[in-house]
Amino acid sequence: MDRTIDIETSYFYRGLAAFSVIVSHYAKWYMENGSYGIIAQLMSTIGRYGVAIFLFFSGYGLVMSVHKRNRIDKGFLLRRFGTVYIPYLMIKAIDEIITYGKIRNLMKLFFALDNWYIATIIIFYIMFYLLYRYLYKYRIKFLFLGILVYSLLAFGLRLNEAWYLSNICFLMGVLYSEFILNKEEDGFHITLRKILLFTELSRKMLYIFATLFVFLYLLYLYLALREMSFYLIVKIIISIVFVNLVLQMIGQLKIREFNIVKYSGVISLELYLLHRLCLGLSSNWFAIDNRICNMILGCVITFFVSGAFNRLYSVATKTLKRILVL
Repeated sequence: MDRTIDIETSYFYRGLAAFSVIVSHYAKWYMENGSYGIIAQLMSTIGRYGVAIFLFFSGYGLVMSVHKRNRIDKGFLLRRFGTVYIPYLMIKAIDEIITYGKIRNLMKLFFALDNWYIATIIIFYIMFYLLYRYLYKYRIKFLFLGILVYSLLAFGLRLNEAWYLSNICFLMGVLYSEFILNKEEDGFHITLRKILLFTELSRKMLYIFATLFVFLYLLYLYLALREMSFYLIVKIIISIVFVNLVLQMIGQLKIREFNIVKYSGVISLELYLLHRLCLGLSSNWFAIDNRICNMILGCVITFFVSGAFNRLYSVATKTLKRILVL
């Protein structure tokens, strides 16, 4: 069985992930504005796991990129910074100026301290580069250790749980891509993959993961209501199960032909970075009383603004490359 996830399919997954994150944040905004319906609460909680998909495909894509080039060169980090960090700086600066009339804290902006995903993925890029370039033989062990230390540090500093709950999914993506490329593995690598990944597509596995996800989610609610710290471990396991459930579900149902979802994957970073700003702007500009209509309008505006930014940034970077070559 060919388990390779091609670029088009990965865009589909990223599009679903972007949609789930937007729904999660919009549902949270909906509840903060006076409604606490069970559907809004579920969307607010479950949608957070969309970020786990982003991290999984980030790890997966890095290994596949290195395999395609047959090496990891000095321009690796520069390319990654160009596709993630620079757009973040630009969009965040625009957000700050529109919202507050100025950039309030340059240090916070530069180190992405107010955006856990950007800060985390940049650190993981650096880890990946150093390990795959200089410590290739021990790359999995040290990547596992690095992610563990980073997550424990975030927990110890009492940062928001988003800083550490889904980090293991980045390693899952790395393990999955190495698995399908049939790289030589040691016992540690094989054991870790068996714990984190269940990749054999079958309807039975789909049912198992769906049942396991529901059970773990109910367990998480039970522990959280009783303020038991153990619930954090359950949430980390839920992230692992969620990624496997999505892989199984999409693989079984074969629903990867929706072009709008694929395009959402292409502009997923812009959707993630712009959706809050666009919701705020649509609420202020159109002053619609119905919150559902506000959220739908915010989604539509986010989609078109994200597409426009992605296109303009792509044209600008290609133009700059041509100028530098000349």
